[in-house]
Amino acid sequence: MNDLALTGQHIIDSSGGLDHADRRYLNRSLRRVILSARDYRPPIELVAQRRTAN
Repeated sequence: MNDLALTGQHIIDSSGGLDHADRRYLNRSLRRVILSARDYRPPIELVAQRRTAN
């Protein structure tokens, strides 16, 4: 949970505050925070990789 809080805080701070933060980007970034094994890749990235390989 600390990783989520720090990531969210960094994104909001770098955007100039909560009023100026891109909420879609914030949501997407928080969903991609790795909370488990190393070298984890979100399924959406694996699908994109397969689509470009064909």
